[in-house]
Amino acid sequence: MDATHRLQLQRAAFELPQPIIDESVSITALEVAGRPAEWIVPQGADEQTRVLMIHGGGFILCGLNAHRNTSIQLAKYCNCAVLAIDYRLAPETPFPGALDDCMNAWNYMLANGPSGYGEAKNAFVMGDSAGGNLSAALLLRTRDEGVRMADGAMLVSGVFDLTCSSDSWVSNQTTDVMIGRPDGIHHESDMFANKTWIDLYLNGQDSKQPYASPLFADLAGLPPLFIVVGNDECLRDDSIKLHEKAIAAGVVSRLERWDHVYHAWTSMSVDVPEADEALQRMGQFVKMNGYKKVAEQRFSAFKDLSDAMVENAQKWPDNIAVIEGDRSLTWPEFDAKLNQMANALIARGIKPNDKVAALARNSLEYMVVMFGTLRAGACIVPLSGMASSESLAMMMDNSDAEILFLENQYRELIDPVKSRLTKVTTDGFVGFDFSGDGWGGYEAFIDGFPTTHPGVKITPELGFNIIYSSGTTGVPKGILHARSMRMQEYPKGAATGYSPYARTLISTPLYSNTTMAALLPTMANGGCAVIMPKFDANEFLALAEEHKITHAMLVPVQYQRILDLPNFADYDLSSFLMKFSTSAPLREDLKRRVITDWPGGLVEYYGMTEGGVGCLLLAHMFPTKLHTVGFPMPGNLIKLVGEDGKEVPAGQPGELYGRSANMMDGYFKAQDKTDEAIWIDEDGNRWQRSGDMGRIDEDGFIELLDRKKDMIISGGFNVFAADLEDVLIKHAQVSDVAVIAIPSDQWGETPLAIVEPVPGLLPDTSALKAWANERLGKGQRISDVVLMSDLPRSTIGKVLKKDLRAPYWSSVEKRVS
Repeated sequence: MDATHRLQLQRAAFELPQPIIDESVSITALEVAGRPAEWIVPQGADEQTRVLMIHGGGFILCGLNAHRNTSIQLAKYCNCAVLAIDYRLAPETPFPGALDDCMNAWNYMLANGPSGYGEAKNAFVMGDSAGGNLSAALLLRTRDEGVRMADGAMLVSGVFDLTCSSDSWVSNQTTDVMIGRPDGIHHESDMFANKTWIDLYLNGQDSKQPYASPLFADLAGLPPLFIVVGNDECLRDDSIKLHEKAIAAGVVSRLERWDHVYHAWTSMSVDVPEADEALQRMGQFVKMNGYKKVAEQRFSAFKDLSDAMVENAQKWPDNIAVIEGDRSLTWPEFDAKLNQMANALIARGIKPNDKVAALARNSLEYMVVMFGTLRAGACIVPLSGMASSESLAMMMDNSDAEILFLENQYRELIDPVKSRLTKVTTDGFVGFDFSGDGWGGYEAFIDGFPTTHPGVKITPELGFNIIYSSGTTGVPKGILHARSMRMQEYPKGAATGYSPYARTLISTPLYSNTTMAALLPTMANGGCAVIMPKFDANEFLALAEEHKITHAMLVPVQYQRILDLPNFADYDLSSFLMKFSTSAPLREDLKRRVITDWPGGLVEYYGMTEGGVGCLLLAHMFPTKLHTVGFPMPGNLIKLVGEDGKEVPAGQPGELYGRSANMMDGYFKAQDKTDEAIWIDEDGNRWQRSGDMGRIDEDGFIELLDRKKDMIISGGFNVFAADLEDVLIKHAQVSDVAVIAIPSDQWGETPLAIVEPVPGLLPDTSALKAWANERLGKGQRISDVVLMSDLPRSTIGKVLKKDLRAPYWSSVEKRVS
């Protein structure tokens, strides 16, 4: 049998009509620029969101019949209209004929929907195998020709290098049952294993030209990519290389590598559960990226979080808003609870800008109190269970809180000072999980109040929250955030995937601004918050797998504990889109473990609860900059200022000052402290002092050195603890380390390293000191090493250096500074 006859038989076999997986889906045949095509539209789908489906088949096989069920499932999971195009095949029509057909189909789809003429609101492209190649080439061509590009592309098992030079072409020959040689035997008739299909497609043309092999193209400016490939495929490395090159070009790219699947397995959606799961994730990709435009419109002008949550209940009534344990509330149910809480508060005299405090672990009830308070126009004051009774009394007095919600386990903190909380109304002491002895119960507090909206008008200047700083002496500083300041976070969240289809695992306490940075964009954009009352590493992983978590904000110590679990790899974390870290610097080695071992991207935020100073590091996109905290966030201005009040040049250390629209109104009722934290430049601009020392490298990335107050001044020279810690953490027996200043008769101050050893190990402190000092400069050398089984930390993971320093300075009249 000659090659031509064999190809004809293969085409006939692949194009046999298949049973339709869902007869309720509308399938309409049409012609696009002379080529057969189909509109595939599920009932109730959004016809303004459209996906161009480009089938695979090595440029020589397949058509509409072979991929129809894949198109149906894709349309259903995306809830959109799919246009499937039957492009011309090689060898009858070699390159670039197929790409020309796809370009014609793309232009048609942009301007026409299933119901006729009408511009697409959201437009995507999806292709598998050769269709992945054509999809990537289509992105390049639309960019180069100035045509509207896709809002995102889904590339499955794509062939992006027609030179076939990737290692996996050789290493995976025996594992790829589709285009390899599983039996190890060379068959002359096997045109895929022999790569005859490439010759037929190119017809003697250059295999490295970008539209033929997108891996050789400049990828800058492309839209978000979702790249999916099997680890056993010959084409595995094509996908990996395309992803890495896209990231290097500044393109948002997500790569998923699947085990135990074959080439282009999504085209077998009727038979293979893994194919159905992959198509569901593509649906999520389309919905999330399509939502970005919705978010831009929703938050183009001031919209309070409470009003956005009302919209969520109306727009996505079937979506879950909150999950805690085995309890959950849909958005309409949650919205009704917030109305009930707001009405209960208003009935007890709470007015806009009044203060309501809460002291409890995370819970569904706490969520109702927090967001119900905001709906009433009041300001929420979340309190820390790590504070002392005296500090809590001062916070309550300073905030003017008129109502206090309390969990029973914290009564021992409040009972000793309850009589001093005179600003709380008579019936304003409410127990979440108890009542009696002067405390009302949560259920009785809201029982009988209407679940209709209270009708309070929310304006930008109203207070959102007062968050009290930790570790202070005297009256704690209350950081007041206005509604307008918080609103800045909502549309930014959509850019990192927060949407009605996101699920965020909340494992840090609600009194922390760290938590707010993940919780608020989740709630504003209609996502689901899965609440953990208390963090536990194993439970975190179990919940992440069970609820298919897409987002999480964790502090460094949580990342460490999770990744150190011996069973970490047993959990399916493939649903993660993005992880975040803040509150304390995430060490370079830990960042590398996160981006290597944990699916999804990693964003490290550096900033202050006060706002103004803000940087972000897209760790998965800048693997050579993991020692930094990234570059200033959009809308943030950062400068380094020396002791003389003048800006220092790049590469030199200075204190970080910042300004943005995202700044606190000030410390509540503490103008003197507000003034101390603010710097006014010669043009009258207001800057926030960070108290952190840092330097800016030649690429504009910011490297943190130390807290200004923690900087060690030894012999008149500034020594930055971060530099010393970066050396010590590389020792195999060191799990964590904190370097502090201790008194020195000779130098004024000298560095001391307090080491938390790897569990089960006991390092020789003299040897460890010598090892570190061999790698440090003469002026940096540590004076001693002390072992500590657990470094003291706050509830959000910050190492409490003040506590470490205290015993060394208690007998010294004044710390050298």
